[in-house]
Amino acid sequence: MPKWIMLFDPVRASIIGGALLVVILVLIMLRTLKKKRTVSAYTSKVTAADTLLEDGGVESALNAYVDIVVNVSPKETPAVYGHIKNNIGICYRKLALGEEKEKYLKKAKSSYNDALTVFQFRDKPYDFGMVNMNLGNTCWALFELTGSENDLLDAISAFEAAVTAYNLNDDALKYGSIQNSLALAYHALSEFKDRDENLSRSVNAFTEALKGRTGHEHPREYGITHNSLGHTLWELSRYRDRQENLSKAAECFEEALKVRTFVTEPEDYAETQANLGNVYCDLSEVSNRAGFLNKTINAYEEAIRVRTYVDFPAEYGMLQNNLGSAYGALAELQDKTGNLQKAILAFKETLRVYTFEKSPMDYAMAQINVANAYFLYADSTEKEINLKLAIFAFKEALKVYIPEKTPDEYFKTQLALGNAYSGLSELTDKEQNIMKAIRSYERALNMPLVEKYPVKYASMLFNLGNMCFNLSFIDNKEENLLKAQQAYEGALSFLVEEENPVRYAEIKSKIDAISQMLQQHRTGTKSSG
Repeated sequence: MPKWIMLFDPVRASIIGGALLVVILVLIMLRTLKKKRTVSAYTSKVTAADTLLEDGGVESALNAYVDIVVNVSPKETPAVYGHIKNNIGICYRKLALGEEKEKYLKKAKSSYNDALTVFQFRDKPYDFGMVNMNLGNTCWALFELTGSENDLLDAISAFEAAVTAYNLNDDALKYGSIQNSLALAYHALSEFKDRDENLSRSVNAFTEALKGRTGHEHPREYGITHNSLGHTLWELSRYRDRQENLSKAAECFEEALKVRTFVTEPEDYAETQANLGNVYCDLSEVSNRAGFLNKTINAYEEAIRVRTYVDFPAEYGMLQNNLGSAYGALAELQDKTGNLQKAILAFKETLRVYTFEKSPMDYAMAQINVANAYFLYADSTEKEINLKLAIFAFKEALKVYIPEKTPDEYFKTQLALGNAYSGLSELTDKEQNIMKAIRSYERALNMPLVEKYPVKYASMLFNLGNMCFNLSFIDNKEENLLKAQQAYEGALSFLVEEENPVRYAEIKSKIDAISQMLQQHRTGTKSSG
């Protein structure tokens, strides 16, 4: 009889099952122990690498991190992996301070992105915020190097992610720092697209940054952010809510000056005073003109206390030019002679910096400003001398402004030069100066800019007609009368009688008078013949 083997023996199964369970538990324990030993080994190596990094051994630390990370699993030890990847990014950022900046910055960016695969906001909000802040700064550095809009957009994305991880109440300074960085990035983005929208976003971010920066606890950051916010509001005023944004900008600069003083931070003080002067100047165009122009002048003069010709020649030249313009504008409202004198002095100071050899375009601009000031000053005193000085300055500008390269500036300068010669012809060398005025007007008229400057063309044709008419009493009567008639008719073609009845009638009267004079001249010539 065959011996049957029992397929299921409860006692035996219990023994086997118990043994198997023991084996499994032992394996789990061994695996856990091995994992702990591995993590412990990672930890000691990472700590050593961290110490190298802290002590300035960037390349040694980087090599250590790279050796370690190849054996670290992001799934099994995400915290260790994220820490190493973040620090590798830091190493590359530091190496980017030397040569091959772009290469190292891109490697840093890649490392930070790797770290973010394990540092999620829901699990590791602090690490998530820290790495995103590092990533944003790296992308911003790349943008400054490459000018790439994509790098800038990546920076904005990282900063926006970073700011979600920091609470204003828990870490106000870091919150303010990230918002400040975000504001700068939006400001830069406004140069690429959606100018007013991105400037508005920049304003909002700067405003948020100030919630984490007080004048008492963080005076430097407080001053920097108020200065930046003021400048952004000034730019935004060109696109929307002009007076409101200009007023807010002025308030920001005034607030910045509470911590940026002449004694403690002279260079920052000068920067903010210059910005404040620009805003006051723009405000003078919308309200209280004289009051804001006086404030403009005070602000520029305060800035010049620091930005001297010796220490800051470029800034000094710009400030003196702006100061001269402010005095010139104020001269239209009060103390014409005194303010024009001050304008001339300021513009001459500008010419100490803007020379023909070093900066010809700035030189020409400054000469035009000097010339215009002298031309206006001639109405108050020493007319002949000041007109001659104006003419000299206009001619200096024309050394730079030539038809081929600067047609608009050439046209305007020849027109102004013609007006100066016209005024001088009433005082001395009448025929010579009339002819010079005519030549200047004709040179301007030869420029194909009539559609761009119709009003100036009409005015110039009228003045040309006057010069030719006056010259007809000295030489070539019929020829100059015909030229005058032609010029007046040209000026008349720009006018609509119903819109400019007085001017239209004046020119029409001159044309009729010339027709009679020509008829009389021709009749007299025939009779004498």
